[in-house]
Amino acid sequence: MLRRLTGSVLRYDPEMHGHKLDRPAYCYQQIPTKNGDTLTTRMLTLHPGNRQDPLRGHLDILTIGAGGSSVDYEALSYHWGSPALSAAIYMGDEEAELLITESLKKALVGLRSQTSTRKLWVDAVCIHQKDIDERTNQVRQMHRVYQSAYNVIIWLCRPLDRSRGWDPALAFRLIHRYHELAIRQPDLDVQKLSWSGRISWLRSHGLLPPITHQGVVSDLFHCTWFERAWVVQEISCSRKATIVCDDGSGIDYDQFAIGLKFAVEKQLLAADSPSGFATIDRGYRKPGNWSSALQMYAIKSQDPSTSKGLLEYLQRFAGSQCSDPRDKLFSLYGISELPAQAELKTYFEASGLIPDYRKDVTEVYTAAARACLTTGSLDILSQPCLRPNRHPGLPSWVADWSAFKGSESLGSLAATGKYNASKDSLASVRLPSLERCEIEAFTFGTIEDVVVDLRLRSIVVNLPYTSQPLHLTFVHGKWTSSLKDWKRKHFGDAGYHTGEGFQDVGWACFSATRLAYESQWFRTRLQTRNYRTDDEVRDVIRRYIEVVSQANGVATYLKPRRLVKILMMGIELIRAVRDGPYDEQIARERNILVTDKGYVGIGPFNTSKGDRVVLAKGSKVPLVLRRRTTEAAEELYELVGDAYVHGIMQGEAFDETKCSPVALA
Repeated sequence: MLRRLTGSVLRYDPEMHGHKLDRPAYCYQQIPTKNGDTLTTRMLTLHPGNRQDPLRGHLDILTIGAGGSSVDYEALSYHWGSPALSAAIYMGDEEAELLITESLKKALVGLRSQTSTRKLWVDAVCIHQKDIDERTNQVRQMHRVYQSAYNVIIWLCRPLDRSRGWDPALAFRLIHRYHELAIRQPDLDVQKLSWSGRISWLRSHGLLPPITHQGVVSDLFHCTWFERAWVVQEISCSRKATIVCDDGSGIDYDQFAIGLKFAVEKQLLAADSPSGFATIDRGYRKPGNWSSALQMYAIKSQDPSTSKGLLEYLQRFAGSQCSDPRDKLFSLYGISELPAQAELKTYFEASGLIPDYRKDVTEVYTAAARACLTTGSLDILSQPCLRPNRHPGLPSWVADWSAFKGSESLGSLAATGKYNASKDSLASVRLPSLERCEIEAFTFGTIEDVVVDLRLRSIVVNLPYTSQPLHLTFVHGKWTSSLKDWKRKHFGDAGYHTGEGFQDVGWACFSATRLAYESQWFRTRLQTRNYRTDDEVRDVIRRYIEVVSQANGVATYLKPRRLVKILMMGIELIRAVRDGPYDEQIARERNILVTDKGYVGIGPFNTSKGDRVVLAKGSKVPLVLRRRTTEAAEELYELVGDAYVHGIMQGEAFDETKCSPVALA
């Protein structure tokens, strides 16, 4: 049911948030109080107009019943972009000015009809964002808004870094063809074809984009919409969703996801973008990654495999972005209300994590950590890291989801069975206060040396297809020399504790954050394919740089002999580094560490000499702790992060009788 809001008007304000007001500012009327299970919210009616016309509309009161039946309106899902309120929509008969972001203006102009009104629910307009009580109450019910809409519009804009080749209409046509193949030929297998045979097959089926539009499908995933935290709830709770781009093209989201999944599984996208899509889903969600789009579809489809706990969901979408750090948790609340998400719902109910913007970030994140620690597992302790930009006031054992920058958690692999450093022991946790956490653990060793910083990237980033392989070459070279020094220092000519060779130990450390089958898959490829050695790759890159650097201006490039030489060197370079996925196995945001007992592994990037490696009951991986106090009466430690230590990851060194209480702050 809709009821018109007249909207009162504030006095003239000459300037607000850097935007000059041409007219009086719009003032929100209070939403009626909640009546039983009904939801009351505002609804924007967007008035018709041409693209050059100012935006006009009015707000109505919408009441949604408890049954969850579809209502005649659409809900908008878009990326907020810059928070600057530099645009406006004129509301009501008074045409009072309501300030909005530039990105919302583009979406509304693109969706506006020229002849008729359009009912839209838009969070930035329909919720009074400055009213904390209203914002809290509306966010708690926001999933019902998306559930009740007959359609959710996903608005995508051209990414700033994709000025050329951006053609969503072509991308959607390709994905639509993938969807047709998924329905008609679900058992299709083009893997058995050679590369040239696969290209021919793709061309004959209209699946090969023009050379000027290579990567047209993968370009879609550079849209910032895929980075938003809230889109997970908005799509997962929707009845129907439609992707609409700024050029007017669009596609049904279910068809989009089914076609994309089919193309990824059948490795059809390699021809679209050789470096844009991994052939293996690493289980690690980066912002903008296609796998996030598939995860949202799985949740939307009520796939039972998506029923996970709070930590699993936080890990799954850890790379998503939001302007308010609390929304990393609050954006998952609506998903917990879905029928297939009973496990997630128990966490929110037990911890009181319902959206409440009157709570600060520390209170929200601490409640989430405490809820995860009550499960008998310490996997949540694999998440924190003492980063320089860590949210102030958080205890070290509380994961800071706002500071996520791409480091991978070893604890997230616990469910796969890859690691079991504590031999299936149950955690013994005490939470004496909001700031303290006590676990039972013992010190396995002290970090004696930090060898290689795996955060370092190649300084040569402007050569095609070379950034990752150059990084790999650099790390291998530095690792080899450091390993030789460490080997001479600790063992002379002896091998490692496990009897393995040092190259095997190095590979195990590099790929410690990867699933076991992925690591084995890449190692098998390394043994069966003719990979170039590091020295050969370095030599090719060196000669390529020499050839290119000798060219002086465009005229030099256009000389036939020089052009042919550059092209031939370019082809050789691409061949030399064509196996970039090898580098994808390298752990990120990590340091190679050596303990006082001669064990080697990887730890957080800010691991320091003197930090302790401990084995704790209930923790599948070792933890790195740092002494916080020097008083003998009270030993307090800070949690630096998790670690991989080669030779003890299956419980070889764990002894429960050695465990004693360790206090973390």
